[in-house]
Amino acid sequence: EFREHTNEKQPLAYARMPAQTAQAIPELEVELRLDITPSTTPGAYDVRLSAGRSTALRSVMRQDPDVILIGEMRDIETFQAAISASETGHLVFSTLHTTNAMQTVDRIIDLFPSTQHDQVRSQLSINLRAMMCMRLLPRKDGIGRVPICEVMFNTPAVRKLIKENRVAQITLAIQQGREAGMQTFNDSLHDLVRRNLVSLDVALEASDNPEELQMMLQGIRLSSTRGGILGA
Repeated sequence: EFREHTNEKQPLAYARMPAQTAQAIPELEVELRLDITPSTTPGAYDVRLSAGRSTALRSVMRQDPDVILIGEMRDIETFQAAISASETGHLVFSTLHTTNAMQTVDRIIDLFPSTQHDQVRSQLSINLRAMMCMRLLPRKDGIGRVPICEVMFNTPAVRKLIKENRVAQITLAIQQGREAGMQTFNDSLHDLVRRNLVSLDVALEASDNPEELQMMLQGIRLSSTRGGILGA
């Protein structure tokens, strides 16, 4: 295990891939040309890949980590390795260049040949835990940027939508899951406008559904379960 190389007493072994740390730290060479170095996070290790990503992931699995962070899932091999890790009880974090949860699911499925789509949907519906999609918007005060976030948990409803290839309904499922902690981009924009962190014009331009956002800001929400209008 990674802990054996640093005498760390932390109960969690954590592998981060690829490594880009803020400070220069000593390197430790291990098999398969992976460079593993202590991270600035206690009990964590950075893995810089000099071998292929799928090969690196298989090697990391031998170190028995509890959490694996993959910088980006760019190809079939990386995703398959990530799925295999999650199926054996590892918590896997990764990123994709997509705009929302619905597109993220589609992007993952489209990595594979059409003959494998049903199998991948099934695997994803079982092993996915959550998605968080983020965009950065300019702050109203002109100082930096502020994130807007869409948050989706793999609830039974979401799991069913993914497995049955009804991803177009994911946004509705997120709206219905607000009480469980899920939120749409419009929920996030509504909060930021109310807190005066983002201007209305910027929020409307960034919104996937500006008409709905305007109604939310007026205190009106459409009921996703009863089909009516709710006062905020």
